[in-house]
Amino acid sequence: MPKKKNTKRSDGRIAVQVYLGKDESGKRKYKTVYGNTQKEADEKAAELRTQLGKGLDISSKNKTFQDWAKFFLSSQKSTLSESEYNTKEKRISFFCSYFGTAPIEAIRPYQIETALSTLAKENPATGKPSAKKTLSAYKQVCSQVFKFAIKNRIIEYNPADYAEIPKNAPKSERRALSKTEREWILELDSSKQRAKRAAMIAMFCGLRRGEMTALTWNDIDFDNKTITVNKSYDFKSNSIKLPKTEAGIRTVPMPDALVDFLKEENKTSIYVIVTAKNQMMSVDSWKRAIQSMLVDLEIAHGTATGKQKKNKKCEPKPTIFTLQPFGWHDLRHTYATLLFEAGVDVLTAQYLLGHASPQTTMEIYTHLSDAQKSRSIVKLNDFLSQNNECKSNASQTG
Repeated sequence: MPKKKNTKRSDGRIAVQVYLGKDESGKRKYKTVYGNTQKEADEKAAELRTQLGKGLDISSKNKTFQDWAKFFLSSQKSTLSESEYNTKEKRISFFCSYFGTAPIEAIRPYQIETALSTLAKENPATGKPSAKKTLSAYKQVCSQVFKFAIKNRIIEYNPADYAEIPKNAPKSERRALSKTEREWILELDSSKQRAKRAAMIAMFCGLRRGEMTALTWNDIDFDNKTITVNKSYDFKSNSIKLPKTEAGIRTVPMPDALVDFLKEENKTSIYVIVTAKNQMMSVDSWKRAIQSMLVDLEIAHGTATGKQKKNKKCEPKPTIFTLQPFGWHDLRHTYATLLFEAGVDVLTAQYLLGHASPQTTMEIYTHLSDAQKSRSIVKLNDFLSQNNECKSNASQTG
């Protein structure tokens, strides 16, 4: 029996209808595919029937990336903090500006790579090139939208899995403080450098800025040498927020150096970290605090000339900085590094750092492991060179 031939349209294309099933009201639904020839139209219809057989929701395939991004964010809102949700929304909006109006099934890896390349050159939030870690975070949230669509049987594969981050993107500037730098912080006089208290807590317990801002003295158990992290400060809403679940609460052990230090500190407020006027720390307060500490460290240990000395009218400020600067998150990263070097396993480190996913902790540990391997190879080469074991056999037998 000859195959059925469909009538040509006025534009010359062949149209084939595929039955999709019935809607909620019982009405039959069809989708029309087109081809320049009968064979091409039949092949498209066959592919559509195959997708139907796999359970894909064909009727929703034409919804855009932007549509599914909204669905995804809506599903995440009850499980994320306000700041986490805002960050995720901002990153998704970046991709929406590139291909948000395209059907989600039509987006290809090269489009994601194009967006990432632009982001690598200039981050719209900072005006500076984006580090590889930042690009990875953007790519991850883009991938989550496609995974959400796959979960809902809209598409079959995730194009973000095949998108590559630009190889020439700069590495993250996040770093761990050296032993010498940690000792410099320990030597600071907290009565003159108020930021020391926060630096010690971040460096030896890994608390974030928001967690330190909301930390009270009642959260510190000197007998059991622990800090209980059970709340955080939201700088956008200027309010203290509680974890959505008990999983968001963690108890972090304090090393003796931190216990002894905090016991001697003056308790002028119910909060552990406050401004000079005993007010809650703001984003600007945190910036000024770290800058003030960097200035003191430069004066004490740097080699810059033309340093100003402290007086009643102005803070000390070197003309240039010769020491490598660091931020609050670098101090937290120092804690993660100390956990790694102490042999703390990934799941325990995840809990102590308060990471929502073990993947975040694993990425840090993998990076630290790679760095440790590189240092080990350098040490091996130095050892072999010092013991004359790298000389060629020819020089020994010549």
